[in-house]
Amino acid sequence: MQFMSCHEIQIIQTISAAHAIKIGNVIEPLHGHDFTFTVRLRAKDLNHDGLVCDFHELKKILNSILMPFKNKNINEIPPFNNENPTAEKIAQYVGIQVISKISDKILLSWISVTEAEGCTAYWLPSS
Repeated sequence: MQFMSCHEIQIIQTISAAHAIKIGNVIEPLHGHDFTFTVRLRAKDLNHDGLVCDFHELKKILNSILMPFKNKNINEIPPFNNENPTAEKIAQYVGIQVISKISDKILLSWISVTEAEGCTAYWLPSS
């Protein structure tokens, strides 16, 4: 069996925010979480500095995406003012934003959002 070689890096960032999701046409009460985002990137080849991506640069990218949601009601912030702000949808939204801001030589392996201990949603982009 032959494996394709690649390198991966991962960062973790936590923000506090609130949301109220709709389940079966019933909106649950507004409540808060410490949402923990884990972003894993991969690259077949390292850049000229021997990196997949600079950790500091990736943290800046993730912080810029998450800043509008920090200490806010996610239901009031686009696109979630028109979408159900589930952990799954939040992971997908943040993942798509990360992809749009990284080099095309780097791939997003996956992103996860943990709402509470033992409650994690993952989004894996299509290959």
